[in-house]
Amino acid sequence: MVDFKKLLADSRNLRKQSEPFPCAIVSGSYKYGRPTIDSDIDLIILCSPEDRELLRVLFSDENEMKFALRFGKLNLICCESEAQFEAWVAGTERLVKEKPVTRERAIEVLSEEREKREFKQDYDEQKIKV
Repeated sequence: MVDFKKLLADSRNLRKQSEPFPCAIVSGSYKYGRPTIDSDIDLIILCSPEDRELLRVLFSDENEMKFALRFGKLNLICCESEAQFEAWVAGTERLVKEKPVTRERAIEVLSEEREKREFKQDYDEQKIKV
């Protein structure tokens, strides 16, 4: 089993040593649900907005989603901030402990993790302004 806390700590250390450092995890039904033959594979990456835009332009002509790109069965979810990536890591870690979970439960947990980090990020930005 992957230790997501260690993975996140290691990725932070590597990013500090050599910016930018890409990070990736597998999430979705293959990780914590019950995948079917039609299930896609969710790959969550940390990348710059420029890299995400380059991937969108090169490989996903009709994609209207801001953060996710589809390549056949691969659903590439691009996080442009550490907070976004950390939400996916923490949410995936929680869901792996509960597996198998429904899609609805996964959405609930991942939303909770995102909200925690958005609140913290907003709070941190306000502290800096004061």
